[in-house]
Amino acid sequence: LELDPGQRDVLMQIGSLHEAMGDFSAAEAAFQEYAEEFPENHQVLTQLARLARRQGNLEEARAFYERALLLAPSNVGLMVGMGTLERAMGNFDEALNQYHEALSLAGTPEERIQVYSAMESHHMARGQVGKSIEIMDESFTEMAVSLPSFMILLQRLTEAGTYAEAGRTEEAWGIVEQARAELPPPYDLMAPLGEMDIHLALEDTDGLEATLPAVETAITTLQYELIRPTLLAAQGELHFLKGEYREAIMAFEEQRRLAPANASVQRELGRCYRELGEYDQAVTLMQEALAISPFGPRANFEMALTYEAMGLMDEARVHLARALEVWAEADPGYKWAARARQVSERIGRG
Repeated sequence: LELDPGQRDVLMQIGSLHEAMGDFSAAEAAFQEYAEEFPENHQVLTQLARLARRQGNLEEARAFYERALLLAPSNVGLMVGMGTLERAMGNFDEALNQYHEALSLAGTPEERIQVYSAMESHHMARGQVGKSIEIMDESFTEMAVSLPSFMILLQRLTEAGTYAEAGRTEEAWGIVEQARAELPPPYDLMAPLGEMDIHLALEDTDGLEATLPAVETAITTLQYELIRPTLLAAQGELHFLKGEYREAIMAFEEQRRLAPANASVQRELGRCYRELGEYDQAVTLMQEALAISPFGPRANFEMALTYEAMGLMDEARVHLARALEVWAEADPGYKWAARARQVSERIGRG
């Protein structure tokens, strides 16, 4: 790349563009070239760390984060990134330590919101939905400092399903009704987004089928294509729940095309191929998801079900045990932990 030395920052933009398009090799090449020119720049090391993780190179990601933290030891974003990496590798206590330290150093509402978001995801992954909601509420308090109330309400819509998953369905629907009553036009069109989230949490196929057209209308009317992958994920889940696995694959593949960095798509695709009996493809996709997050409980659970379907019970028990380890302190009513325990009773300990 022939660039004037003063234009080296263009490399960062090129790398970010390639990353957004899912071309991780080209992104890495651009970031590495920048890092060679500016080895003391912690921002490019952060980009390389995130990229390494997305490619399943977790120890390499850790090394980049450690180098970056030596250069910027009080950087909240770096601490959050390291904490999220620790969570992916099963070091849950260390992940929380990183988040709490980051929170103690966060000096702005934006930084605190970033930490709260990571902590919320951490507790959701462990099936601690009630704790996740507590942290979510802290985040909304921070948002109130700098955002108008209607923007906060829009954000709350995307979390309505979390309340439903915690068994707090009345509160979940209350968020939707508040959005309908208080969001100014045309943002009131976004209320069905909350409905969709609730129906997903409840696995309500009739409700989903009735709501998805309204979400499509909101996206096209507001030209808000940023949430198109969210709609595609819901469409894929609807097809999956109805046993329409080929149609589900089409939706999830389109989601992956639009959001290539979302590792959960491989897991969802793997579930579909398992139900079709295409086990090799299912295992390959699950392995891709687990390379990025070896202790991802849902991916481990789905891999266990896949190996069980293949008759590979020892392999199934390994992944099931890992999922149950992550969910060891889940809320009593958390559905995925309950389902994992049912499978454990079915396949035993070997």
